[in-house]
Amino acid sequence: MNTQKILVRIVAGAAIAVMALMPGEAFAFLGLFESKPTQAEMEKVDSLFKDYYRSNDVESAIAVLPTVKKIGKMKPGGIPPVMGFYFGAAKSSLATHRAEWEAAKKRGGKEIAYAIGAALDGKALGDMVPPDLTDYAPGILDFLWGYFLATGEAEAPRRVIRRGGMTVPDEPCVVDLTARAAQWSSVSLAKEHPAVAAELEAFALNADEKSVRTFFAPELNEAERAVLSPAAVARIVSCGVAERKAPTERELRNVDEKQNNGKRKNS
Repeated sequence: MNTQKILVRIVAGAAIAVMALMPGEAFAFLGLFESKPTQAEMEKVDSLFKDYYRSNDVESAIAVLPTVKKIGKMKPGGIPPVMGFYFGAAKSSLATHRAEWEAAKKRGGKEIAYAIGAALDGKALGDMVPPDLTDYAPGILDFLWGYFLATGEAEAPRRVIRRGGMTVPDEPCVVDLTARAAQWSSVSLAKEHPAVAAELEAFALNADEKSVRTFFAPELNEAERAVLSPAAVARIVSCGVAERKAPTERELRNVDEKQNNGKRKNS
């Protein structure tokens, strides 16, 4: 793959968790609209992404397909989180709603038709994403998060988190954006979804030391602390990740003195 294609893929996947957390704003920011949906339409899509795996509201998922079609075409490969979402939504409800999905699959555009069609054909998650995590690009993470938001299945965040603990040797540096995106999106979604938090906790407690350091280094931040137990934090620190500590009163006083000295020199 040449450099231009790599950069296209990176740009295409730039909204990883932003799309999952607030898809309307992300799509608008990236200018991905074929014809711009209304604010009310995007609010319906946002609500669907956030609540579907709790409500399993298939009728609502199908009803917003015309709005999904308006969201536009992002090349190459459509919009991965939306494709992952509809693959998961259709796959998880085929037993009760196969006829509805068969009738509706083309209402969201060709990429959504492909995703729903794959579910109707009985494809599993492993058929839709590479088996080797080192082959993951940002768009694969988008697809997995969309799938998770439709199904709540732990396998999707488990794959993303494991990818966040990996480095890929002998690859252009832009490819490492995938690991950083995996790290950031996992922590962000863990704040709202207990299933993601549970997978992040298990990774912190059980992964090998190098993977833990890769995911959490150079130091723990407040967002990570907020979704991890004290035992997980202790394990991460034991793997060589610095524990951020609040500055002492003396350290704060020294900072103030340096700032005041600088102001006097400049006056």
